[in-house]
Amino acid sequence: MDSDSPITKADLENLRMSLEESFERILRRQMDKKRTYTAREYADLMGIPYSTVVSHCSKGVIKARQNRPGGCWIIEADNIQ
Repeated sequence: MDSDSPITKADLENLRMSLEESFERILRRQMDKKRTYTAREYADLMGIPYSTVVSHCSKGVIKARQNRPGGCWIIEADNIQ
C-alpha cells in the first residue's frame, strides 16, 4: 500500500490483528516478570476498573487472597489467563 492509496477494511483488520498480537506478547512478557499482582496492578494490566477487580476478587470470580481481613488483594500470576 502506498501513501496515496485509500485505507481499506482489510488494511484496518490487518492492523488490528497486528496490534492484538503485539499487545499479547507485551502482556505475556510483563506477566512472566512477576509472581503476584495487587488488584490495582491487575486492573491496570487488564485495562479494567480497579473496583471491578476488587469486586471479582471478593466474589471469587478472580482467584485471589488477602494477607489480612480488609487487606490488599493479591493475585497469583499463575491465576491470570
